[in-house]
Amino acid sequence: MALLDNKVVGVVALMPDENEEYELTKMAVDVELRGQKIGQQLLAHSLDFARNKGLKTLILYSSRKLENAIHLYRKYGFIEEPLQQPNPYRRADIKMRIQL
Repeated sequence: MALLDNKVVGVVALMPDENEEYELTKMAVDVELRGQKIGQQLLAHSLDFARNKGLKTLILYSSRKLENAIHLYRKYGFIEEPLQQPNPYRRADIKMRIQL
């Protein structure tokens, strides 16, 4: 969680899937505080945490409509890969992966 004045302003989670891969999931920042690099801090912390735990890769699913999020993921090294079918999320239309 990202806190500002003891208020939760951002969240992120790493979740194992059925293939024992870890998924970056539930990343969100308070709408009123976007643009203040909170998402970048959450993502950087998540990647450091994953590396420290010995994880080799992370995956994520998102929507191309979230252009700022997709830009951030690419900036940090996530690469698009084919979205498998059936798709695990109804709204997702992009899958990305990063090698740690």
